[in-house]
Amino acid sequence: MQSWRLKELMKLRPKPSDFRRWHQCAPTTGDLIFATKKNISLFKRISPIILTTEEAKAQTSEIWSLNQRTWYDYALQRSDYCAWIQPYGIENLPSDTLVELASEQLQIGVPTLFRRNLVSKSMQQKLHAINDRQWLTSGSWLQLTLPERSAAVKAWFAQSEIQIYSSTPINELPKLAQQQLRRARCNRLPNKFSNCSGPNCFAAAASAVSRMTDSDIHRLWLHWDPFCRFLKDMGYKKTRATSANAGDILLFVKNEKAVHAAYYLGEGFYFEKPGQDFYEPYRIERFTNWHHEWPSTDLEIWQQQDL
Repeated sequence: MQSWRLKELMKLRPKPSDFRRWHQCAPTTGDLIFATKKNISLFKRISPIILTTEEAKAQTSEIWSLNQRTWYDYALQRSDYCAWIQPYGIENLPSDTLVELASEQLQIGVPTLFRRNLVSKSMQQKLHAINDRQWLTSGSWLQLTLPERSAAVKAWFAQSEIQIYSSTPINELPKLAQQQLRRARCNRLPNKFSNCSGPNCFAAAASAVSRMTDSDIHRLWLHWDPFCRFLKDMGYKKTRATSANAGDILLFVKNEKAVHAAYYLGEGFYFEKPGQDFYEPYRIERFTNWHHEWPSTDLEIWQQQDL
């Protein structure tokens, strides 16, 4: 693997068009609220239907969808219960219950209670005010104009303290790596964001391996088992190689479980999507950084054999 001197990495910050496309990720049919065991009595005053963490996960499509997971910053992992409230249900709670509920959501880390300085004064009139916070609920979302919805998503981005990823500009890649990216039919993806949560690392790598023009494989939420079968069907096998060649799959393994995959472009660069959230962009990373990007993992190199 050759080293390559770059002028400068680019920071992948969302554009106004990204914030507009992410409108679809905001809940509009109701709100999820979260509680720990010590505050279950609060929940019983608010909602007749209370789900445990495992029950909510079992109802993935209705309750804990991929966009919901992102929107609520995976709050279910930090709580014991959740409940669904219809639009405007939060706003109609008694004031003392509302303050208590807001405090619980802040302690759990729900990012929809914005710091007041993140929203304009006109938006503050539409979002429910609680102490120094403005609560973006499904009800208040329905009251926002399209520009205000973009501003709300931007405020959510800031409130969530989303990591800003770095990447390599395509035109600064070595020529052979650029050619490999085009050969994989993925040259339109790097340094861009997906429209919603779901598309992940396995789907991005599978799209590159397939080399299909106008393929939608990269839009999938793909798990390891079908991805592994796909690799084997395409002639890929785990090897004992200590260095990768262009077209190889880099598999990052922790406790014997694949946690990430990337497509090696050659010349010391790989193509990846670092996660399934809508704010995690397709990007090009330097191979020398893999220990930093994926600590506590082991690297496997899968190479395509002659079929």
